[in-house]
Amino acid sequence: MAVKKKRYLLPIHHYGSGSNFNFEHFRMAALYALYTNRTIVEKWFYTHYSQERHAIGWKFLNETIDVDKLQELVGVAGIDEFRRNCNKTIDKVITTATGRADSEETYQKHVQLYKTEFGINILNWSHVDIIANPKNIFEEVSHIQCVGIYLPREFTLYKLPEQLDLLNLLDLHLIRPKNVRDAIDLVQRNVFHGKPFMALHFRTRAEEGCRDGMPNCDTTRKEAMRRSAISVSKDLRLLMKKRNISTIYVALPNYAMEYTNLFQKRLDNVLTRVDLVTMPTIAVMKDDNYMMSLVEQEICTRAELFVGWVYSYWSQMVIFQRNLSSRESINIKTLNGWDPKGLHLVKRKKK
Repeated sequence: MAVKKKRYLLPIHHYGSGSNFNFEHFRMAALYALYTNRTIVEKWFYTHYSQERHAIGWKFLNETIDVDKLQELVGVAGIDEFRRNCNKTIDKVITTATGRADSEETYQKHVQLYKTEFGINILNWSHVDIIANPKNIFEEVSHIQCVGIYLPREFTLYKLPEQLDLLNLLDLHLIRPKNVRDAIDLVQRNVFHGKPFMALHFRTRAEEGCRDGMPNCDTTRKEAMRRSAISVSKDLRLLMKKRNISTIYVALPNYAMEYTNLFQKRLDNVLTRVDLVTMPTIAVMKDDNYMMSLVEQEICTRAELFVGWVYSYWSQMVIFQRNLSSRESINIKTLNGWDPKGLHLVKRKKK
């Protein structure tokens, strides 16, 4: 009896935003792999550009999620396995119309990236199938072993049968690696002492252009962000009082740690990553912004109440996990003290 060949689905995405944006693409690709009984090929994620130069580079899938847990639901293959069994080549690429003027140019950048970084040959734009109904195209390519899906997040425009139930099931298997989960178990016992806490993701970008003496610092925007932080502190204090929560964890970008003092002057028991790195299990990650981001997302996932950022894939990934256990999450823009004037916030495309 002939052995049935494993059928692969390779997610193709990288440019456009950071690692959480790309993780959302991978999440949707994994959904379609589950839906079509294919093996999802791992995705590597690139560190944020604010990372110290010595630590900039790719992060493997098993550094981002618990791959063993995901494999309980859907087959997962490494890039080496895909190269070996697919002769380093994708036989068919599917995508959906994005409406972007630079669609071909951006796609060709991915062609070059996957060739250079992963040793995988991707069909040129003229051979890509741009589709309007993913259900039909998945049936049409069912006989093809090595399929790529370009910008899988865009496919959320189309609802597949039982999609929400499958996404919930998938999210139960897209959990952080065991070393991250174990570290936060210790944090909950030794830092929060087993008590409920609130978490805030304060994803200010106003300071990005001000770090390391950069010349394009927008001081007006920076001051506007500071005013909003002071104003929402009153709302945060009220939320903590109403829910009888005595501690708040604030997740800040590494270039905006100055907000720690601002919040500590106005709120009781404010904790940040600085309070975590004294623990040996987290100290080993303290210079790795990528891993510290995963640590902080896991903390925010476990909070009694989570206040997410206005438009943020980082916050959205936390909310996906919190929704599984019906934990309360709110957006900072809904607080009375939130003042967007002068902040120039970039709205994310909703899916």
